[in-house]
Amino acid sequence: MKKEYPKESIVIGSVYEAESFANVNIHIRVTGFDKQGLGFFGNIARKTDLVLLNKAGVPWDVTADWPDNCETFVYYCQVVKKIRNKRKKRKKK
Repeated sequence: MKKEYPKESIVIGSVYEAESFANVNIHIRVTGFDKQGLGFFGNIARKTDLVLLNKAGVPWDVTADWPDNCETFVYYCQVVKKIRNKRKKRKKK
């Protein structure tokens, strides 16, 4: 059984690798959390993930959809690892 990623360490704006139900690992940018505490909402971070999901049978339109427009729901048990932290803004000098 796979170990669950800790819920407390998930931050809005960060990118995580998650295992989809189509057996494809995809990169998800977190946009918000679920009110029931089951998971979080996020956008797909890479265009290649849309191509892989389309080949696996998921009905994404690869030619028309951009990754930032494709919102999905991710359960906490699907998160594999953290890829990137939230982008930081530059301070003005």
